[in-house]
Amino acid sequence: MPTVAADIDVVGVAKACCYPNAVSVDSFKLLDRALEYVKSRNELSLIEEKCSIGARDDLG
Repeated sequence: MPTVAADIDVVGVAKACCYPNAVSVDSFKLLDRALEYVKSRNELSLIEEKCSIGARDDLG
């Protein structure tokens, strides 16, 4: 379900709150890279995961 989150710069908010690591991803490949990066650091991190609107056809 769409929300106002698309209009909010979540990464910008995190950086303004002094998060050393903040990124936005929109694919599994980018998510895997971001997870590997933050796991290698010992710092506060935020990963914004953008998802598609809709649902699977076989979802009840």
